[in-house]
Amino acid sequence: VGVGLPPLSPRVLALVYRAKGLRLGRLPRVMHALDDASAEALRGSLMTAGYRRVALALLADALRTMRGLRVDGAVLPSYRAHALALQSIQVYVPIAHAVGAAKVMWELEDLGFRELFPEAYGAVETWHCAMWARAKDLLAEAKMNLLEELYVDEELTRYVHHLSVTGRTKNLFSTFKKILRDNKRKEDVLDVVAMRVIIHLRPEFEHSPTIAAQTCLRVRHNIARLWPELPGRFKDYVSHPKPNGYRSVHTTVVLRPAASPLPAVPVEVQVRTAEMHRVAECGPAAHHLYKAGDGRSVVEDATEKSLENGALMLLGEPNESGGDVRD
Repeated sequence: VGVGLPPLSPRVLALVYRAKGLRLGRLPRVMHALDDASAEALRGSLMTAGYRRVALALLADALRTMRGLRVDGAVLPSYRAHALALQSIQVYVPIAHAVGAAKVMWELEDLGFRELFPEAYGAVETWHCAMWARAKDLLAEAKMNLLEELYVDEELTRYVHHLSVTGRTKNLFSTFKKILRDNKRKEDVLDVVAMRVIIHLRPEFEHSPTIAAQTCLRVRHNIARLWPELPGRFKDYVSHPKPNGYRSVHTTVVLRPAASPLPAVPVEVQVRTAEMHRVAECGPAAHHLYKAGDGRSVVEDATEKSLENGALMLLGEPNESGGDVRD
């Protein structure tokens, strides 16, 4: 598996073999749900004895394997491909969730979903494409309106260097799970389309938790002035972070086409600072490597940065429909 993909570096491979040989057997055998309790139990196993680097290397290896299943030239019996896909969803997705590596988790979910349930995958993918076709022009207009509103807010601009706003569809397996778990029609899933606001603070405010929380909530205040929020959809994970370190402000608004018979589109909006975004994408362990500020030796820092530049760069290649990393 992995024909046509670049090889992992010897250092990353050594970490992978170390993890598979010494640690996977100690992990909980069954993770019934990707809830906070299960994630906490798994995280407790992962984060002992310097497991941070090993967990990232395992995820890099798993993602490389799953990407290689359909690379031109790869030949694998279907039962073997299905076994790898099941392993991805049952073992590596919970690991990614436990360490907060959301970007990796979503891609592993979708790759496993495609292999195990190709017809359902195709149906959900078609639905996402249809939703994106309806929403992309609305999102483009919403982005301009929001940025215009934010850049004239003096309470915000005193702390903010610049802002970025992107739109995308969320991952396919997330929609599939909600249809099954909540007995919903696909039309009733409210977070298929999402918009993300990244706040780039001025350098003197980058490390202030108070300013980070204040600016996120201020952006959400402006969003609520522009579009109606759906009741019960506001979640403040900045003031109350998830156990895996995830921080962001969430809400869902309704975008209505002007002078058009097309129906309104619910859009989930996520607001976070650039630092929160780094943690959300690859997890606190990867963010720790990024900052490398825990007082260890230069050799140890160089080793971890090599892992980040090798394994984590490998984790960030594909760019799915919607023009942005999907969430």
